[in-house]
Amino acid sequence: MPTTEAPEFFGGLSAVTETVCGALLLARLLTRLAALPMLVNVALALAPPPASVPWRIPLPWAKSACGGRRS
Repeated sequence: MPTTEAPEFFGGLSAVTETVCGALLLARLLTRLAALPMLVNVALALAPPPASVPWRIPLPWAKSACGGRRS
């Protein structure tokens, strides 16, 4: 069963990487150095998940799009 700490950590790391490196690229500062973490970030975002990760993780507190409880 996956833990909740990993997605929270890597989501924040991805956001910081995109913000900092994106700002450096826009300012044309350290472009080659800033492009490498961005390339890794995009490559990992596009990579398919391993077969052991379930596609849907049931969340008991999640509501459906119509506002009702999921069954």
